[in-house]
Amino acid sequence: MYKKICVTNRHLVNGDYFEQIRHVMTCNNKADYLIVREKDLSPLEYEDILKGIISLDINRDCIIAHNFIDVARNLNINNIHLPFNKFIENGGKKGNLRDFRAVGTSVHSLDDCMKAQELGVDYLIAGHIFTTDCKKGLEPRGVSFLQEICANSTVAVFAIGGIDFNNAKECINAGASGVCLMSTYMRLN
Repeated sequence: MYKKICVTNRHLVNGDYFEQIRHVMTCNNKADYLIVREKDLSPLEYEDILKGIISLDINRDCIIAHNFIDVARNLNINNIHLPFNKFIENGGKKGNLRDFRAVGTSVHSLDDCMKAQELGVDYLIAGHIFTTDCKKGLEPRGVSFLQEICANSTVAVFAIGGIDFNNAKECINAGASGVCLMSTYMRLN
């Protein structure tokens, strides 16, 4: 069975955001991990959202903070996912991020993949694989891109972009350890 990561986006939720997160982390098709993305927030607003998620009493080891390094440290979240440039700026896990249990980044080329591995990344998210509303007008990189990243990675690779429960298997067949789902989970009944 492959791993599923829910990437949050409160703007896609119909109803209560925190109840949706609880549902995603406990339903039959539950997520194994939760990247709390909410990238349009200030650090203080993000901290409030993260505190709300922590209060849901889901396994803290499943929570991955996004972008806000200091907030993650302040709230004792041991996993962080960073945009590639921020990952590089911080020297990866060999640099400023060595105190985190798991550090991931997003890659959009084979060069990104290799640089991230040199800096000690624990996992990669590669995308976008399929057409998605999040990247409107941008051509997807496709399954062949995912195969190339997986073939050249020594760490787990998770596919992102236009993935749902129906096409996830294509990503797994391409070598991915799992998939990231945003719209599917944020709208899951």
